[in-house]
Parts: sequence; C-alpha cells; structure tokens
Amino acid sequence: MPKCKKCGMEISEHHYKSLKGMCPKCSLLKYMNKRAGWIVLFATVGIILAFSAYILVRYLVS
Repeated sequence: MPKCKKCGMEISEHHYKSLKGMCPKCSLLKYMNKRAGWIVLFATVGIILAFSAYILVRYLVS
C-alpha cells in the first residue's frame, strides 16, 4: 500500500494516482489553503476600496 506524501497514512492505489500521492484529508487541506489565500486577498482589497470610497464621499460632501 502506498503512503501519503504529507502525513504518511496508508492510502489506496486509486487515491495515490488521483490525488497526486496524498490522502483525501491532505488533498482537501491543500485546496482549502489555496482558496483561503484568495478569499483573504479579495476581502482586504474590498475593505480598502470601501474605506477609500467613504473618505472620498466625506471629502466631497464637506
């Protein structure tokens, strides 16, 4: 039985081939870590844009 490249847990041949040598848990964590980075980036940019728009509107009104 092959083992997961990250955690060393025994996995089936099917998982080894389809998930690039990782168990389902490690494969999901890798995917979620990539996705979390994009979510944080977009949230940060959104907050900065909203704050900038708020300052601009306050400046134009007064």
